[in-house]
Amino acid sequence: MNSNKFPKDFWMETKSSIEFIPTSLIPKNIHFTAIKMFIFRNEKILLTKVPRGWDIPTGHIENGETLLETAKRETKEETGAKLITAKFIGYFKLLKLKENKKNKRYPKISAIAAFLSTDFKIGPLENKFEATDRKLQKLNSIQKIHHNWSDLMEYTMRYAYSLSKKHDKEKKDI
Repeated sequence: MNSNKFPKDFWMETKSSIEFIPTSLIPKNIHFTAIKMFIFRNEKILLTKVPRGWDIPTGHIENGETLLETAKRETKEETGAKLITAKFIGYFKLLKLKENKKNKRYPKISAIAAFLSTDFKIGPLENKFEATDRKLQKLNSIQKIHHNWSDLMEYTMRYAYSLSKKHDKEKKDI
């Protein structure tokens, strides 16, 4: 799937234009600030309930962390799930169009890494201060409960899910 098949989005709160760039290679010339996890099992996606509502596991990178370390930590904190494997599938490129109070700590161009996993173990949800619940949600009903689901997120989730099916098939063929 090439990048022009994904709709663009605009985040009013941070005055940022967002697009998804599908790639398996992590670019070196862009500043990553956060991660998003697409975690699937049996045609469902793992969601977390955070203060703003239901969402996929998402979080900021801490100093010294790799993108994968952030993905593992945030998934554990927000869902209680331990990632066994995770695969970088692309990134959301953000372009800050106008600086404001909500976005001043970010550079003009930044990125949110997107990871995919189907290989995880669910454990207890321990960090109740960050997330209060979790669930596996059917793919075709996520927009009914997600706090701010957009066309860009829908296309990206479908893309991630198609990669997960391809990956599962390759594992069975080995």
